[in-house]
Amino acid sequence: MKTITLFAFLFLASFSFSQFNGTASDYLAQINNDFKPVQQATWEYIKSYAKNRSAKKIEHKRIELAKSIQKALDKVKQVKPFKSETYLRDSVLLFLEVDLLVINHEFAKIVNMEDISKQSYNEMHAYINIVEATHDKLTAVAKKADGAEARFIAQYSINTNTLPESKISAKLQKASEMYDYFIPMFLVTFKAYIQDAYLINAISSSDLTVIETERNRLLKITKEALLKVEKMDGYLNDFSYKTACLDLLNFYLDEVNQVQKIIDFWEAKTNYNESLLFIRSKRERNLKQKHVDKHKFIVNKYNRAYAENIKAINHLDTERVRLIHEWTKAENSFTSRHVN
Repeated sequence: MKTITLFAFLFLASFSFSQFNGTASDYLAQINNDFKPVQQATWEYIKSYAKNRSAKKIEHKRIELAKSIQKALDKVKQVKPFKSETYLRDSVLLFLEVDLLVINHEFAKIVNMEDISKQSYNEMHAYINIVEATHDKLTAVAKKADGAEARFIAQYSINTNTLPESKISAKLQKASEMYDYFIPMFLVTFKAYIQDAYLINAISSSDLTVIETERNRLLKITKEALLKVEKMDGYLNDFSYKTACLDLLNFYLDEVNQVQKIIDFWEAKTNYNESLLFIRSKRERNLKQKHVDKHKFIVNKYNRAYAENIKAINHLDTERVRLIHEWTKAENSFTSRHVN
């Protein structure tokens, strides 16, 4: 899966033109120096998101990034052709123009979708599709810029072994790789998380048919998620997020079993109400011992089912809150730890 988090596609801004010696090197250096603030602003943006996990909280960082791109764009426009060649400069201009368009328009749209995407799996997929489309748009122009750089280096026989590596570029690339690992695991777990919410609503409705339907869906989604997550390795020997996902998914499996106790209670309650109605409809002299014994049996079954129902609900409520908290905490600490 391509990088699909809100900010992961920004690593594309990490392509850089390293410092070179000689006339051709000076030309590259001039463009590179104009581009560095964009890299720095992109990195600060991604770091802030990894820490806050909310685009709206760092909206000012998006505005700062847009300003950095616009400044770089203005400066690169002033760069004169190198020996009548403009393809390198033009490729950078194209990238910056598309980058600015993305940050000011598509990216702003993605930020607005952030809260909505958390409300359903379909909304999350719509959110992801827009981010992927944006990623593809930036990828296309980044490849052109990379190609132009390679062409320039070859044309002027520049020795790339002597070029210093950009630290910010390396950090941006590392962040992108982390999100490529993180997002698929998040998405399958999120799908089960949303289905659990549907099951909770079904339980509140007391409709046994709906409860059974949503429970079976949760079982199917959770089993599929577990198969995917269990096959995934840790990221740089960090298994913390994987462990949190597995813990939450295993809870959903337990929930599927525990819900049977809730179903048993509603069935027992239905039988109890029907039996009570029957007993009250009969005059005492018309009641036979078998009627009384049957009602006592139903009452006892109802009482046991009620106790098991309360126990199951308390267990599920407590564990759900705890494990979702741990899952969210693991997400925040994992992304922050690997974007630094």
